[in-house]
Amino acid sequence: MATPPHADGPAEGPPKQKSPRLRVLVVDDDPDVAETLARAFRLAGHEVVVAYSGPAALVLAEVHDPHVVVSDIAMPVMTGYELAARIRERQKAGPLLIAFTGKGSEEDRARSRAAGFDHHFTKPADPGAIVDLAKEWAAGLSSPGAEPGLAPA
Repeated sequence: MATPPHADGPAEGPPKQKSPRLRVLVVDDDPDVAETLARAFRLAGHEVVVAYSGPAALVLAEVHDPHVVVSDIAMPVMTGYELAARIRERQKAGPLLIAFTGKGSEEDRARSRAAGFDHHFTKPADPGAIVDLAKEWAAGLSSPGAEPGLAPA
């Protein structure tokens, strides 16, 4: 009887787990920037909603209960700082908040931390790096004993 070709090869190891599928809210008053970032998350298999203002983002955050919020800071009507603070008021241990902005000074980074952002990326930044950060964060939540509700993508 012939041996299957894969039987003599090295073991492949345990099957790789898929990354959890995240609900992501992208907020930027520049539609091109927002859609580029949203596309990167969608290509990684995540569910994405987009808002072009802080007030619209608050409504979407209530409806979609995102795991991750990526927001610009310099927006009219409501800044990203205000948005982050409002989201944190509602949920102290809520979503991962990521600032994605043209404001990159140490003062800007300190303000984003004080407002409740967990991470700060200065434009232009690689959208893939932001997606990877969210993936790493979610992997921690999908490990045994973590928050339920993150389904593999």
